[in-house]
Amino acid sequence: IKSAQGKNTESVSALQAENSVLNSKLEELNSLLKSSQGDLDESVRGLQDDKRSLQAKIDQLNEQLKSTKTQLEESQQAAQEDKETFNHEIEDLSRRLHEQRDKLEASIRTLQTEN
Repeated sequence: IKSAQGKNTESVSALQAENSVLNSKLEELNSLLKSSQGDLDESVRGLQDDKRSLQAKIDQLNEQLKSTKTQLEESQQAAQEDKETFNHEIEDLSRRLHEQRDKLEASIRTLQTEN
């Protein structure tokens, strides 16, 4: 019995030593895991900051695009209105020119008739 108790004591001591080594390795792995988690969290925060920054730039560019589009549409509308005004002025000038030509031709006929 004493021999068996001695062997059991040795087995328990060996298991306790092995358990101690395993516990040390487990603590080391937990420490590495915590460190890696911290690095991962920091990387995620950095990516989230980058995403917010890029979204802000996209939003700014979209606003500039809308503004430019509005300015373009207003410019096109103004150009169309200017074209229509110009065409009306040309038509008016053409009509007045024909009237002046008709008056001039009538005056020439009158002068030729008088002479």
